[in-house]
Amino acid sequence: MEQVQQQIQDTKDQLQRLREAIPLPSPQEVYARFINQYLEVDRCAKNVASMSRHIQTISLSQKSLECRAHRVSIILLKIESLRIRLAATKLHLTTLVALPPLLFATGAITKPIWDEWMARPFYNDEMNLLSTDPDRVKLGAKELMATLDRHRAYLSDLRESLQLEQLEEEISFHDEVRNALKNIQETVEKFIRKPDREERRRATTTRSGPARRTLEEDEDKELESDEPESDGEDMRNEEAPRAIEIGSEQKEVVPAQRPRHVIEAELLEERRASNQVARITEDLMSLPTCPPRRRGGGLPRSVALRNPPIKCAFCRATGSHRADACTRVRSVRERRILVQHQKKCGRCLEQCPGNSTCRMFHAKCIYCKKEGHNSALCELPDQVLENCDKLEKAQKQADCHSQRIKELADELRRQH
Repeated sequence: MEQVQQQIQDTKDQLQRLREAIPLPSPQEVYARFINQYLEVDRCAKNVASMSRHIQTISLSQKSLECRAHRVSIILLKIESLRIRLAATKLHLTTLVALPPLLFATGAITKPIWDEWMARPFYNDEMNLLSTDPDRVKLGAKELMATLDRHRAYLSDLRESLQLEQLEEEISFHDEVRNALKNIQETVEKFIRKPDREERRRATTTRSGPARRTLEEDEDKELESDEPESDGEDMRNEEAPRAIEIGSEQKEVVPAQRPRHVIEAELLEERRASNQVARITEDLMSLPTCPPRRRGGGLPRSVALRNPPIKCAFCRATGSHRADACTRVRSVRERRILVQHQKKCGRCLEQCPGNSTCRMFHAKCIYCKKEGHNSALCELPDQVLENCDKLEKAQKQADCHSQRIKELADELRRQH
């Protein structure tokens, strides 16, 4: 008998130590926490429903791209906040579900009384009946998180599309401004050249003025003369204009020779220019080259059959081309700006930390053979195209200089 009493006392002491080791809240506090978590899930459900209406409004809105993109960013932040709240609610419910058995074990409350409490109907602020089944509430929270994930994916695509349209509008505006400035510059240059033409016209008029006045005086004298002149005078009057005509023909046929030192100076200048063009050509030919960037052209069969299909990081086209072959966002500058705005990794063009965990951290660019950037963001192909244009222009200049040097050398030989 004493042994049984000792065992009972040991069990009581063990329960007391367990109660002191685990500072359990009172049953009323546990019940209140359950109700608070149920209300939190109900509030999150209302926010998700309101957010769905806002998303539909933004999709149909006719406001500016910047305003719509700003509202999308705000809703994305709210989605992240709701996801954190729902995740915390699920965690709290998991912890709270473990408390009633401990309360039963410590004798703080009996199971029938607890079941009676949990069976009571509970209403929210709008007098709607709430579910008090923890498993059903956790399932509802999981469904809400899935809805938020769908909203987040849709809004991310919408924001990228809006940013792309906004970027295209900015580029179009800059092009319009550039064209307007070009037209203004051409107009100004036209007005600058106009006085030069006026001066040349006045100079030509001044040079031809004396000859015109002489002809007019001769005509006046001929008209003023009423008496017939002798045959000798007629012959002299006919020979004088003929002599003028012969002299003018000789001036047109035989060009005036330039001084030798002027020709030599021009020849020296042309040779200097030719040498400079040759150096530029040599520098351009020594620059690094790479294969041209492939635009469009579709995908290889192995890539086209991927599931999920590949999506362009710039225009968001699905299953048609890689990001490097995008024809909608062509320049590297536009692509870099877009990647910066979307806060994507410059290696994989996706949302990632951009450190050694990136799947393309050690991948080399197919153009410059260097690490650190995606091939779609490599500037070398565009630089190679620019260098080819410069090289073509330099070769044309070299041909012009060679032709002019030959002409000047022939002109010098004719003076010997």
